[in-house]
Amino acid sequence: MEKDKLILEYTRLCLEFQSFAGPDPVDEEREDKVINRIYEVRELLGMEPINLRPQKDMSAVFEFQDKCWYIEKWYDEDLEEALKEAGIPITKENVTKLKTSCKGIFDDKSERNSMLCQIARETFQ
Repeated sequence: MEKDKLILEYTRLCLEFQSFAGPDPVDEEREDKVINRIYEVRELLGMEPINLRPQKDMSAVFEFQDKCWYIEKWYDEDLEEALKEAGIPITKENVTKLKTSCKGIFDDKSERNSMLCQIARETFQ
């Protein structure tokens, strides 16, 4: 979830950064804050460093969006369905408790990477 929040923040920062390229006068202090935060968020997301100061090259800023090719979204309804299938009462407290227990369950990508590798083998045999 933290990564999702960072991606949303990054997108918002990129759009704000893009607005600095327009004809209107730029608040240089605000521009510096946005650029510095873009650097910080890129580092947190494991992205390569870029230099935004000399030419404001937007292609480098938005390159992350081109690399991400799949995103999963899970909703409370998914948790409610899991509770239902497990025979556990569907209450707000149970949904919250299950959500807390599920945090990080997809952090280990080894099984998914194995599936990708298998599909690659099948695709290119």
